[in-house]
Amino acid sequence: MEPVLPVVDRVYQLLLEGIGNGCWGGRLPSERQLAAELKVARMTLAKALQRLEAEGCVARSGRSRGRVVVANAQAVVEPKTRQWRIGILVPVEAEDEMEFWRIDRQIIMSSIMELGHTPCVAHMALSNDSPRLGRLEKLMDSMNADAWIVFCGPRVVLEWLDGHRHEPVLAWGGSIHGLRRIPAGGISIKSALLELACEFLALGHRRIVFITSRIHRQPVLSESLVAYRNVLSEAGIQLSDYHLPDWEETPEGLERLLESLFRLTPPTAIILFDEHYASGVLGFLSRQRLEMPDDVSVAVVGEVRSLAWYWPGKQLTGLQRNDDEFVRNITRWIEDQAFGRQATKRYLGSYLLARGNTIGRVKVDEPKRGA
Repeated sequence: MEPVLPVVDRVYQLLLEGIGNGCWGGRLPSERQLAAELKVARMTLAKALQRLEAEGCVARSGRSRGRVVVANAQAVVEPKTRQWRIGILVPVEAEDEMEFWRIDRQIIMSSIMELGHTPCVAHMALSNDSPRLGRLEKLMDSMNADAWIVFCGPRVVLEWLDGHRHEPVLAWGGSIHGLRRIPAGGISIKSALLELACEFLALGHRRIVFITSRIHRQPVLSESLVAYRNVLSEAGIQLSDYHLPDWEETPEGLERLLESLFRLTPPTAIILFDEHYASGVLGFLSRQRLEMPDDVSVAVVGEVRSLAWYWPGKQLTGLQRNDDEFVRNITRWIEDQAFGRQATKRYLGSYLLARGNTIGRVKVDEPKRGA
């Protein structure tokens, strides 16, 4: 997919390139003439010129309020239009954890290259217990990157980056909230998750279990999970680890978790953070002869393609990624760095709630359990 910049940014870039290669020098044509030459609205051109003024590339001159290219404009422009080397730091702990991290990384690398910059990937163990910050600093220094995108970063690593590195850094996922300097990037499930939680509550569900990765629960809950818990609490549900369980993130650990959940007080609704969890959960429900949504409602973050294996004709309710918004946001951050623009605090896309036929009203009686 070809990333598309906003019109003002494209005009700004054309003007920068024209000044840099000598197409425009001395006194600039009038706004009316430039707008006609570039085939854009005059207001759009004016906004691009105002940005160039703020960066010292052009200046007002004389009573006519025309603009001239400043003497050192080419020196100002050149470093902003050069090719950037953008590092992508991937914790080895997350490398095989979730498919969407790999998809995100592929999209980001494609976006970097389509914009004329160079991506470089670095892998390192970044666990919260022993982040090895000295080794990380040496690794980042050796990569000689102009900017960094850090995937799924533990809190201690992001706080260190926030206070010790001079390069621009974008925290893509992980413990991203409350950082002083580093902007947050990613695709937030918050709004879609809250919509789903409210729908479960409206259908009478109280025993709602969210099975999610440890990185979103420790050392602090992610913003989306805090909001999810608040919605349940405001509905009068007494929260416990039951609603957001800790578990060993292996197929065997998932099986043990499900056996524990369904032993005494079976959940009436389950939310799965990763589509990979779905195969284990669907297999368990099938063996227990539990039906969706009659016995338990199920929703998943992502897309599950193997559902027909267990339940032909069923379509899982899910939180689906908005990839177009994702590409626009990552493109905007890359260009903000390359052109020296002030970065915003967030470059977040969103998920959308896609309703299937796997959620329904809770039964008054307890769900049946298999023999």
